[in-house]
Amino acid sequence: MLIDICANLTHDSFDHDFDDVLRRAHDAGVTQMMVTGASMQGSEQAAELANRHEQLFATVGIHPHHAEETSREALATLKGLLENDKVKAVGETGL
Repeated sequence: MLIDICANLTHDSFDHDFDDVLRRAHDAGVTQMMVTGASMQGSEQAAELANRHEQLFATVGIHPHHAEETSREALATLKGLLENDKVKAVGETGL
């Protein structure tokens, strides 16, 4: 069993063949993937993808490259996302 712990599947380069990417990963033995959230939008997208696909899980966070997004509201949103059973970790945070 292989698990990809840093799948950046929220990137728009996967929009045209997302299902094929998941299929190829499965065919290669990757049974689960952790979709990384590195911004508010990316974190919300990661959680959404995880909710739609059994083999996907998510992280949520704000990378320092997106530090300008940090606010009390953003942190409250991230905290809410952490209540989702498919969200397994905090990150990307630049630690």
